[in-house]
Amino acid sequence: MCKENTVCPRSRATRLELFLSLKKNSRWAKKFLTTFDNVVYSQRLLNKKFRILNYGLSGKTELELKIGEKVKALRLGSDLTQAELADRARLTKGFISQLENDQTSTSVDSLADILEALGVTLSEFFSDSTETKVVFSPPERVEIEGKGVHRFELLVPGSTNNLMDPIMIELRPGERMEPQGPHPGEQFGYVLNGTVTLKFDKKLFKVPSRHCFYFESDRSHQMVNNGTTAAKLLWITTPPQM
Repeated sequence: MCKENTVCPRSRATRLELFLSLKKNSRWAKKFLTTFDNVVYSQRLLNKKFRILNYGLSGKTELELKIGEKVKALRLGSDLTQAELADRARLTKGFISQLENDQTSTSVDSLADILEALGVTLSEFFSDSTETKVVFSPPERVEIEGKGVHRFELLVPGSTNNLMDPIMIELRPGERMEPQGPHPGEQFGYVLNGTVTLKFDKKLFKVPSRHCFYFESDRSHQMVNNGTTAAKLLWITTPPQM
């Protein structure tokens, strides 16, 4: 194989053959050889990108990309433990630990699952750009399981590193979120469909569609669907609790 940033002997020989065959018609030779050089260069770029995206078997690419270090930095920046990241990415804590310490390799699929949980795309991960993301699409949402409700989605991936955490919640009849004890922060909710019952300290509040609630989190609280139809609400916490 030809090494990166070197002239491949095979390409050089092919180019010479082309030049000799086109020498009689010099009018087209220069234009054709320029096109040939562009094709060779483009192929080298594609090969480099392919090696980057298939990173993992050797621990490093030719560009010395530190996958484990970047994953760890993103995880800590999102205030997640290895176990929490593993749960969101449907992997094991041991695998995350080994990856961060460059003790194992990872497939593109596994890396994509990890980055999805961290709210980062593959292209952003391998890019040096620091442009702030503003708009988030439905496929970018991170669904969290084990919350006792039908659906619990983080609308802004990686929002645990922000000042607030917007969450979309769907509760089927009879479902309830885990009760939360007093903690620093504030809570806001807007009911989109159905009716939810808010347990705030020792009081119960019915919150129907198009109504909202707001309270400081210094008392125990819980959301329950005691109705006969599904309920959906936008829930915003500050600081993030996930």
